[in-house]
Amino acid sequence: MPVTVNGIRELQTKLIAVRKRVDQRYLTQALRPAAQLLLNEERSRVPRGATGNLYRSLRIANAKQRVGLVIGPGHSRTHPGYAAHLVESGTKAHFIFAGRIVRKGRVIRSTGKRVLSNGSMIFGRWLHHPGSRANPFIKASIDAVGGRMLQMIKDQVAMDIMVDWGRA
Repeated sequence: MPVTVNGIRELQTKLIAVRKRVDQRYLTQALRPAAQLLLNEERSRVPRGATGNLYRSLRIANAKQRVGLVIGPGHSRTHPGYAAHLVESGTKAHFIFAGRIVRKGRVIRSTGKRVLSNGSMIFGRWLHHPGSRANPFIKASIDAVGGRMLQMIKDQVAMDIMVDWGRA
């Protein structure tokens, strides 16, 4: 779609008019297909646990900033995805003590429990957790589809600007 402009004043007025129209709605519309591409890639790479909560928690949500989307695990009662960062980056070996919540080597709170149990098995007063290996499914997904995402966003924004240019 060729664009013709006669003079610098006409160019300035058209650019100002286009800038006013390219608002949050257009940018979010441009981001949504790219976000869906990344979400599908994350879902294909996410490790499936016994409950499947991490897989089910993956979603696209509007960002709290002016423009943007958040792609990744969300938190809800039905699909808690709060452990995604632990799966992504792994954990170090550590001890878990009954009745104490310890962070950075300090006891934060006592719970009153005397033994650790998961309901069917009693572990004792303390438990050595061996840690877990990192499984970077989010980073791998971004590396796999990042180029295509950027191209999709560029194409959509360019198309929206060209459509608005004709209206200005």
